[in-house]
Amino acid sequence: MVEKGIYSGPLEITKSVRCEGRDTPVIDGGGKGTVVTIKAPDVVLRGFVIRNSGDLLASENSGILAAGARPVIENNRFEDVLFGVYLSRAAGAVLKGNSFLGKTLETSRRGDLIRVWYSDNVLIENNRTERGRDVVLWFSKNLNLRGNDFRHGRYGVHFMYCRDAEVEGNRLIGNSVGAYLMYSEGLRLSGNTVSGNRGPSGFGIGFKDMKNAFLENNLVASNRVGLYLDGCEAMVCRNNIIAHNDIGFDLVPTARRNRFESNNVIDNAEQTRIDGPSAQSLNDWAGNYWSDYRGFDADRDGRGDVPYRPMRLFERLTDRFHDLRIFSGGPSAQAVDFAAATFPVFAPTPKFEDEHPRMRPAAVAVAGDRAPHSAAWGAFSFLIFLPLAGLLRRGTDSPAGLADHPAPRARNGTVAALIRARGVSKRYKKVQALSSVDIEVRRGEAVALWGPNGAGKTTLLRCLLGIVRFEGSAEVAGFDVKRRGRDARALIGYVPQEIRLHQDQTVWETVSFYARLRDVSRERVETLLNEWELSASRREMTQNLSGGMKQKLALIIALLSDPPLLFLDEPTSNLDAHTRREFHRGLERLKAAGKTLVFCTHRAVEVQKSADRVIVLEGGVLKAEGRPESVGAYLARRMP
Repeated sequence: MVEKGIYSGPLEITKSVRCEGRDTPVIDGGGKGTVVTIKAPDVVLRGFVIRNSGDLLASENSGILAAGARPVIENNRFEDVLFGVYLSRAAGAVLKGNSFLGKTLETSRRGDLIRVWYSDNVLIENNRTERGRDVVLWFSKNLNLRGNDFRHGRYGVHFMYCRDAEVEGNRLIGNSVGAYLMYSEGLRLSGNTVSGNRGPSGFGIGFKDMKNAFLENNLVASNRVGLYLDGCEAMVCRNNIIAHNDIGFDLVPTARRNRFESNNVIDNAEQTRIDGPSAQSLNDWAGNYWSDYRGFDADRDGRGDVPYRPMRLFERLTDRFHDLRIFSGGPSAQAVDFAAATFPVFAPTPKFEDEHPRMRPAAVAVAGDRAPHSAAWGAFSFLIFLPLAGLLRRGTDSPAGLADHPAPRARNGTVAALIRARGVSKRYKKVQALSSVDIEVRRGEAVALWGPNGAGKTTLLRCLLGIVRFEGSAEVAGFDVKRRGRDARALIGYVPQEIRLHQDQTVWETVSFYARLRDVSRERVETLLNEWELSASRREMTQNLSGGMKQKLALIIALLSDPPLLFLDEPTSNLDAHTRREFHRGLERLKAAGKTLVFCTHRAVEVQKSADRVIVLEGGVLKAEGRPESVGAYLARRMP
């Protein structure tokens, strides 16, 4: 037992000994060399702070260098270290429950916070790394990585020349590359969350000259490239979510005999990029869900009756001329694709065919949670990714909050509006849904968008979220929602009017699923369930919940990442009078906690009870604005 205190390094352990820290003693390397070197087998080092190694890359200065067999390095905190734990021919090592914070250096000058070198049968579990270079696993067999959190580095995980590794339930977030796997065989990746990896290559998961790899139940979202394959054979990619990446799949001609089945490929800017005939013809695409599929299912067997064929001409042009991507999503790209659809002579040859695509998303269990009902996933996926994409794109490990985004200031130094919209107009074919609407919302306000059905309330929320195109301008916390919509949405929790939950899941399973997608702790889930009085119903199936309980559950999901701004679209429209009063008491608590609320309603009594300010819309036109008492004439006209 080592008592609390500060002990000077370097330290060498040359005998098989178990070292247990009491009250977290510190071993300080003094900024020179490696702090602790383990030379004996069967050493246990548990419960220490290990800090202040040297910073010489050539000498591989480390927090711990383990060169003996079967070391156990557990529940330690590494601070200001160049390399963290370096396992060199340390077979049978256990690295568990440690946290690593690297030195404040340029990425190229950092060391690997975990390095496994010629070390077989290693367990790496529930560790957290931040501000390092890579987690490196080279020349090793039978590795097991599970439940780790690797972020803000260069490569979250980097395999080379390894065999038979299990990579399960990890979070690879905000790195330049999430995972890069090279020259290895028999690697299995399941239940991992790989998001916000947007460096120069920006691969979520990259494969180079790999064989017999297996991917299942992973969430790969908001990366520059979701999955990249080069020189890979006999891989199986099944039941993954590939969503909201710039490019979903990127295959080069040397990728062959790989199978892609039952994946959910959702709203990637470019769903697939395939270069050359080899990659097109020698891989098998079977029964995936494609969010841009426009086929039909006449026999109602859940599979499309015509193949999915990606044939967008503009995508083909950007494959050859990458600079054209600046026009993606704009009128130029739309015009090119319209021409190809109208005049088949311009249409490109399909990149590949998925002969029987799914009509609905496949059920996927990320990080060990029960799979959501596939229909509910399809209807609810936009609610997940509104906050997720922006949050993970920044790679932050804390809830999205305005502390990281100070409110913009006016020229006189006062705090400007949290939401500012100018001249917002939206037309759906012959219907003018909004006409030149100007609004402002200040931090901490509760603002009601009031008006009858069809007034334009929901459309205005969707414009502010940046999920529909509109004329005019809108900013959230200084972010232009047209240009930086993901950053804006990271600050918003959104509860739509139509709430669709996973009917075959319990309350606990539903919230836990979304908590994992948003990288939220179990403690946060428990706190919200208690606050909203759903803890006692955690084992209840969602299909058996009352309307009020479903509304609370949807609100809990929106609050998981602790957004400072809430959009609520007719939150009490399907509730009885008692449940409405209970729900509004909850909104008062949120307002008291500093949340900014924007809610749609057509009930005048809700405006008077809950709103600091009212924005009255009729026929898409802003008719009045002010405190509830100042717009009483409008409120009196309509339903209670």
